[in-house]
Amino acid sequence: MPRVAVDILTPKQALLFKEVTRFLEENGADVHCTTRRYFEVEEMLRRLKLRAAVIGSHGGASLRGKLVAHADRLGKMSRFYSRLKPDLVVSFSSPEAARAAFGLSIPHLTVNDSPHAAAVAKLSVPLSSLLLTPWIIPRKEWTRYGIEERKIVEYRALDPASWLKKFKPSKSALDEIGLEIDRPILTVRPPEYLAAYMLGKGDEAVRDMANAAKRLLRSRPEFQVVVLSRYGRASKYRKMFGKKAFVTDKVVDGKSLLKYSTLFIGAGGTMTAEAALLGVPTISVFPGKTLVEEYLVKEGLVAKADKGLYGCILRQIEKPKDELRSLKK
Repeated sequence: MPRVAVDILTPKQALLFKEVTRFLEENGADVHCTTRRYFEVEEMLRRLKLRAAVIGSHGGASLRGKLVAHADRLGKMSRFYSRLKPDLVVSFSSPEAARAAFGLSIPHLTVNDSPHAAAVAKLSVPLSSLLLTPWIIPRKEWTRYGIEERKIVEYRALDPASWLKKFKPSKSALDEIGLEIDRPILTVRPPEYLAAYMLGKGDEAVRDMANAAKRLLRSRPEFQVVVLSRYGRASKYRKMFGKKAFVTDKVVDGKSLLKYSTLFIGAGGTMTAEAALLGVPTISVFPGKTLVEEYLVKEGLVAKADKGLYGCILRQIEKPKDELRSLKK
């Protein structure tokens, strides 16, 4: 029986690797999952009923904090793999999993759809035996990080398709937050400001989101605004978005919430792709470009708020109903 170690560092990775571990176990593999001390991913793992050993912690927003946490976790992961002796290590470009596996001569398979996350890619991609990536990402985006082209395997899907394929929405997600199903819902997901590629860029995007949401509530009071908080920032977001907004302070059933949303505003991350694939009118305020987002914009599934977020919101919610029905298909 092959033994596979899977490292899970974010909620998106928990959703993706839940499907991967199920497939591996159904095909006879002995799977052992690891994660790090990080509230959002631990909560998601609990919701998914996916067991994982907690090793190390998130380094926070500073570069020094990330470096210290990485060094500490690398040592702990090395000891864990030395005891476990896996035949294969799988991760979404986890720097610690990649380096520990490489150092112990264990094959490392990485999945990655984010070549814009350069710091993580530099620390994991060149050490990987194989890289699995969506077909829309040119191979040159990966070979510049040092991996040979022959080690790149493409799949014809966006990552959220793996967990949305059999997804059935639950109205209990609305009850959990206190939303009314017969009123329109604007769901907002602030940027991943702790990610290395977002350092120093997220605050302005959140201010734009908050100002636009408050304007919408004044002009369209029938709307309900939900803000999916990050990293214990609920109190800050409550001040920014105002008392009329619903600000979550825990992980919720995001997929179901998106399915019942009238409109979604994100920052180009996983939920932006999820909303688009679910047929929900979607706006991105990501301050840069990602290849996945560019593809979704090109396909007409995501709108960029380049000319003002509030105006973009109005254009999306005032689209003809037949156009929205076509989008949902």
